[in-house]
Amino acid sequence: MSAAARALAITVLLLACPAAVSAESAPGYALNPTAGDTTRATDPRGISQLPLQKRRSPAGLLYPDPLEPQRFSPLGDDWLYRGSVEFGGLWTLGDDRETRFNEYADWNNGAFLESLSLGVARPASGFYAEVASGGAGRDDQYFYGELGVAGLVRLRGSFSGIPHTFATDATNLYRGAGSGVLRLPASLTPGDNTDLEIIGALQGIEESKLSLQRDRTQLSLDYRPRDDLTLFARYTLEDRDGERPFGGSLSFPVAGELARVVETTEPRDHRTHNVSAGLQFRSPVLLANVAYNGSIFRNGDAALEWDNPFLLAPFNDAENVMRGRFALAPDNHWHNVTADLSVSLPWNGRLTTTASWGRMRQDDDLVEPTVNSGVICMGCSNEVNLDQWNSAAALPRESADARVDTLLLNARLHLRPLAALRLQAGIRYFDRQNDTRYTAFNPSTGQLGYIAEDGAVNVFGLSRVFEPGVRTGDFRYRSSPYDYSKLEYEFRSDYPVSGRTTISARYRHEEIDRDERERDETRENQARVSLTSRDLGWATLRASYEYRDRDGSSYEFFPNRNDYVSSLAGFTPLIPPIVGTPLPNTLADLRKYELADRERHEARLSATLLPCEAFDLSIAGRFVDENYGAAYGLKEVRWGNVNLDLNYQPSPTAQAYLFGHFEMRDRKQSSINDNFALTGDPYAGGLVFPFTNSWALDTDELSWGLGSGVRIHLLDRVIVDLNYSFISTQEDYHFSEAGPGALTGPPLTQADDLPELRTRSHRLTTSVRFSIVENAFLRVFYRFERATIRDFSQQGLNPEAVLLDSGALFLGHIDRDFDVHVIGVTFGLRI
Repeated sequence: MSAAARALAITVLLLACPAAVSAESAPGYALNPTAGDTTRATDPRGISQLPLQKRRSPAGLLYPDPLEPQRFSPLGDDWLYRGSVEFGGLWTLGDDRETRFNEYADWNNGAFLESLSLGVARPASGFYAEVASGGAGRDDQYFYGELGVAGLVRLRGSFSGIPHTFATDATNLYRGAGSGVLRLPASLTPGDNTDLEIIGALQGIEESKLSLQRDRTQLSLDYRPRDDLTLFARYTLEDRDGERPFGGSLSFPVAGELARVVETTEPRDHRTHNVSAGLQFRSPVLLANVAYNGSIFRNGDAALEWDNPFLLAPFNDAENVMRGRFALAPDNHWHNVTADLSVSLPWNGRLTTTASWGRMRQDDDLVEPTVNSGVICMGCSNEVNLDQWNSAAALPRESADARVDTLLLNARLHLRPLAALRLQAGIRYFDRQNDTRYTAFNPSTGQLGYIAEDGAVNVFGLSRVFEPGVRTGDFRYRSSPYDYSKLEYEFRSDYPVSGRTTISARYRHEEIDRDERERDETRENQARVSLTSRDLGWATLRASYEYRDRDGSSYEFFPNRNDYVSSLAGFTPLIPPIVGTPLPNTLADLRKYELADRERHEARLSATLLPCEAFDLSIAGRFVDENYGAAYGLKEVRWGNVNLDLNYQPSPTAQAYLFGHFEMRDRKQSSINDNFALTGDPYAGGLVFPFTNSWALDTDELSWGLGSGVRIHLLDRVIVDLNYSFISTQEDYHFSEAGPGALTGPPLTQADDLPELRTRSHRLTTSVRFSIVENAFLRVFYRFERATIRDFSQQGLNPEAVLLDSGALFLGHIDRDFDVHVIGVTFGLRI
């Protein structure tokens, strides 16, 4: 490579912002999400110093005018350098502690680094290096670096952080948030507190923040020893630390007693290592890729243990459960090997094939069935001694020994036998084999089953432990290995019917064979026809219609009944049915939406209009109608949207845009609430699922938004940016019920008893940049955000009131309206 060519390659690389060259994901932060060099403004010369017309994309949209070039200065001994920095301070006013405002950003007052960018290059050798940063010292900071020899080797690295705030107003009863052990305050005793005593302990607890920090480190290396061969390697470390709201169920309502649920906090001490490596070979007739991808996940907390704050009300004087425990996400790993091959063929054709094999493995240590001790439900038929279940001796094996293997084979053929005719055909096969087998068995007692809710279920005389001849409810005692294979094939053709108008047609067929699911097989046919026209010099028009139809084999509503204890000899139901056995586990007429028959229609229309050289207008609409043909379950989904984008660029020193979107969605579903009846009839209209207990829910969603922006250069020294956006969402829930038994709680009195859920958000940003000298400027910016929310599910969400009313203890977080002002001043310098 000549010195001039190397210099050109270096310049192109250094002109690109870090976000553009990152192979994985772009770093950035709240005030600079693209991680670009914020000191660069639009080049007033435009795309070219020559008086050429505006440049447009193949779709007809205007290309934006480029930014000012990064200027290089001599450093000595054939070295060049350049650099830029923008820094300043920001202040927030208003409701700046509101959770939704701080959800994914760090808005702390004080000094901040808007952007930093430094680069060096030596054209004679082709060596270059650059570093960039933004928001340094904040939770959403980023760093980026790259060095290499143009055309030979490139090493890149980046670090970015994203905070995620779940609540700034949590009332957390527990001590130890962020760890795997949660303890009650000293004034409370595990498993022996009245609701009033719990409320008394809450009175002295201040509001706290629940959040986690996600930090991502990325490294990549590309080496090109020959013009036709590239070697690459990638590594990503994702680190998540903190806590998030989590569940803690103990018991459901039994015999007039309240359900007992507590909202806990899950610790997040996660590390995910992702690696990949491979090679790419290319020649005029052949392209080939071979790659390995792997992922290793590690969780610093194996389980979450929390004290039970409630005094459960047993039928006798049996000992109460003291604690609850959840097994958390287990350590696991994934490996994948992929090979791609693409070969040129006659008729301007190309054949592309892919073969990929993967394995997911999880062999983490199993957690003991319970963390409690003592005899539960003493004297009843379901009495259980937890001391026989709280050690490793109660486990059938030490670890999970879970494994899933996948295989993907894919081939696609492109041919162009005539200049005007294009043909495509493809076939794809995917297979997922689940080799995970587990049976809940206690070798020390010889019993099948497990301890539900750490023994809380047994307090009320129920059980998940099976013994022949002992009455118990029906439950799953072993895993169901869900396997499936998918075969797809597709044909497509494109042909110009006149001038610059092309018609395309596509047919696609899909078959899925499943194990342990309600349907053994589903089949879907898809046909699509589209039209694209550029015959009008000032417009590009597109239209398409797609039809899909899915059916399949017969539907078995209880496909894995052999994995339930009701299939075992000696099973004795808790309440013997008068007719039929076993008792139904679900409504037989209910259809799961991914397995149900489905008829789908989709239409799209779009137009890109070019009324003048500096103007483009794009309008696009889409409508989808899905009918599942189900009596119960998801029945119908209809939605449509319209999007509008307007762009006006009269000169490189003046640009304006306007956008808007509108979307409506209607979703219909229905079911029947089960009734207490001594029968095994699973069908609608029977004693278990009577028509008088049926209900229907119609959900209407509406969202729309608009935005606009202006950027103007004034007097060659002042640049003004003004942007505004508004988003509105609304959900309406229309309930209908056939009778008072349709709901477990008090019945609704009218169909529209559920209030609408509505959100509104406004965002206004302004920036004025004053050039002090040629390479230095002062910027003043202002940002205003207003958001309102009307969510009926959060109304009256006071921890004390909810506890007395329902027996559940929540953290008490509520999303509130907020108005926030952000003011900032920065100084920028380019060298």
